[in-house]
Amino acid sequence: MPGEANGTCMEMMVKFPAQSRQDMRCEKGHRMAWGSHGMIFNRHCNLCCGDIPRVAPRFRCWWCSYHICYDCALHLRLGIGGSHGVSPDHTTSSVGSSFAPGAMIGDIFQLRVERKQKSRGMSVAISKDHDIADPISGSIRTLRHSRKRNGIAEDCRFVAYSEAKLSLDPTVSLQGDSNDCWGGSYGSGGGRSEGLAYGAALAALVLNRAQHLAEMVGLENKSGHDCFDAAWRPNLPAEEPGGQVHESILSWMVGGGDVPLKLRILCATTQKIFEDQPIVSEVPAPAKVFGDVHGQFRDLLLLFHFYGGPDPSKDIPGISYVFNGDWVDRGRHQLETMVLLFAMKIAYPERIWLNRGNHEDQIQNRKVSRDGQLGFDTACTMALGTYFGPSIFEAFHKAFEWLPLAAKVGGKVLVVHGGLGDGNWTLEQLRAVQRPLESCKLEKELGGVIYNILWSDPLLADRRKPKETFGAHQSPRSKEKPMQNFGRDVTEKFCKREGLGMVVRSHQFKKSGRCFELMHDGWLMRVFSARNYCGKHMNDGGLLLVGWADGTAGTLLVKPQAVERIARFELQRGETVFEPYCPSDHLM
Repeated sequence: MPGEANGTCMEMMVKFPAQSRQDMRCEKGHRMAWGSHGMIFNRHCNLCCGDIPRVAPRFRCWWCSYHICYDCALHLRLGIGGSHGVSPDHTTSSVGSSFAPGAMIGDIFQLRVERKQKSRGMSVAISKDHDIADPISGSIRTLRHSRKRNGIAEDCRFVAYSEAKLSLDPTVSLQGDSNDCWGGSYGSGGGRSEGLAYGAALAALVLNRAQHLAEMVGLENKSGHDCFDAAWRPNLPAEEPGGQVHESILSWMVGGGDVPLKLRILCATTQKIFEDQPIVSEVPAPAKVFGDVHGQFRDLLLLFHFYGGPDPSKDIPGISYVFNGDWVDRGRHQLETMVLLFAMKIAYPERIWLNRGNHEDQIQNRKVSRDGQLGFDTACTMALGTYFGPSIFEAFHKAFEWLPLAAKVGGKVLVVHGGLGDGNWTLEQLRAVQRPLESCKLEKELGGVIYNILWSDPLLADRRKPKETFGAHQSPRSKEKPMQNFGRDVTEKFCKREGLGMVVRSHQFKKSGRCFELMHDGWLMRVFSARNYCGKHMNDGGLLLVGWADGTAGTLLVKPQAVERIARFELQRGETVFEPYCPSDHLM
């Protein structure tokens, strides 16, 4: 089982049955030995040409020094066939209990890789290009993927890239869905209560003013001004037509008046929508997938400004939005972010999809505050006072408890906030989970699966420690919680069993790198939307555009779209830090 990949390197032999190990032969027909050979200095793998660390387990021919690394051996699937989720058309008669000797090993390996890429490309392909916007110049550049920019992980050697372009034809992208699902917000139809109708009207007002804020951010950039979210002070209208002066962005967005009452209406209306929708959302393509925002409202508006939104009439026809959790904690504009997302959900309930993250949790919010950062509970109190703040905090969490936990885009891309845990669960089991899910239920629900969907992290394949980077292992985040990290084999097995082409997650960022990261041979992709996270790190912010590939029926294409980080900033101790690039523009 993947979750039992521990112990000594000899315990890893369970992945390679005895008959397969005996029949493993080099290009000259000699039988190869399996194990960790400490007396051997670094040798390269004869299949992938990568260096094998000295103590790493491998197949080795003692006669002619022919080596095969553990990573390539897993790709060959020697003798294990369907136990790792390999479909019948991916098996070869020459591999297994009667492995062919001689140079056939290299041919079989290449054949397996080509078939794997072909099957992946027919389901989900990665665009060879990604877009990145410069907030100062206002230009959007198209670049090729590169490991130097931290966008492609080292364990991606067999990824199915595509030169295809995204199809923007709504008749293709919607696949029979009616565009009418954009029209009419929740509560605007007959038979709805007066409260729901008022919630719909309030959502329309919020969206109109959010569009104005996005345009305002665009004007700031045209004037050469860019800043961190915490330092953002937009020039709001001085007062409403009735004479009310607004002291905050939040008050202006909801039109002033009784702000706590309006927030309760937004929460109650959104909660009603969540109750009527499943825990695993079925999202039509094309769709935009956003990562963690953490209250950095200006960064979200920048993404809307450059790549479309929040007004769908100014975006790709029929586009859906998936916001993959962690909208609160740490950032300055947490309530503003939540007001906009809830308003979008009310206005377009069948095109706006919200996934729960690990920070949509009362326990985690209070922990962030105890750690000296700005937790969501503290943010509510600071914005609304000690009388209304706690009650509004509770109102938001009543809605959070009904949030979906996953979204399936185009039937082929699964979007979850954290990860897969040990991967020994199914989407049908997840669909059977009953809501509401209070904080106290998250750890025990479905045997810890829910907690891992919110919290687990992927492992990068390490040739020095293969037994520690394949399978599932206890997460270093916590030894008391049922939290597991998962390797590439877990991701691939889960995707093949569930008929998926990719898993998209958020939850983590790179301190100096792109807003996205392709991992696990292209089976897993990370996206993070808050740039210069917490005003301390040099990371881009962005989204993933998932749509149908032009000219290729039934293939989803994933293309990252980013906004550049601020290239230098002042640390708390007053030092100026510049981007670590050499004169040739290589990341150092």
